[in-house]
Amino acid sequence: MTQPTIEHLVTTCQLGDIGAPSETHVFVAPFPCRLAAGGLVTTNDVMESEESFLEVSLIGRRFGDERQIVTKTTKVETGEEISAGTYWHFDVCEWDREARHLATGAVVSLRVRPGGRETGDQDDRPAVPALTGVLVALRHEPT
Repeated sequence: MTQPTIEHLVTTCQLGDIGAPSETHVFVAPFPCRLAAGGLVTTNDVMESEESFLEVSLIGRRFGDERQIVTKTTKVETGEEISAGTYWHFDVCEWDREARHLATGAVVSLRVRPGGRETGDQDDRPAVPALTGVLVALRHEPT
């Protein structure tokens, strides 16, 4: 993880409590920029699980097009648990190099899905916990 410099700007978005599935806008690019880092803080823990995990993504949107920027899960072996009051970041994940570059007016959304399921999918997997007291932080830099 690189240390922020004066060229990095930080935007935060207080979401409160969110369930899965959910999706909400968290950032609008004020000028052409590159997302340098991102993550969230919650007031609750979400343990790693093989069956009842969360998939959390940053999604870029522009003129009706949608592109996944980065995704992280709480799945055992490939993800990381969320600990209350601790910054859970995407810095260790593989980012889409092109999607992280945003044009003026591009929108970034936070998408939370249960166990990698599409919205509306129903199956017999256990329910995943909601996230409480969510604060999203995004670091961006002009391009």
